[in-house]
Amino acid sequence: MRYRPDDGVSSTPMDDGGLVLLREKSGRLYRCNPTAAAMWTALLEHDGQPDAASRSVAERYGTGSARVRADLDVLLADLQRTGLVRAEP
Repeated sequence: MRYRPDDGVSSTPMDDGGLVLLREKSGRLYRCNPTAAAMWTALLEHDGQPDAASRSVAERYGTGSARVRADLDVLLADLQRTGLVRAEP
């Protein structure tokens, strides 16, 4: 399964390494810490594929990919709940 930003979602990087996501439909802003920002960026770079994104983040930060994947799954659930991403087969 792939995860894509929902239509009308934009992102803006912050000076501290975090990210702000804007859901244009509602005008709501969502703040991501630097770890979540790295995961969001990796998802975009790896065509929405969570396995590839988690391996990339794990390599970048020198941590286990299983741990990153578990954290990414939590992030993806939150992003889906708020309408920021959609799952595609």
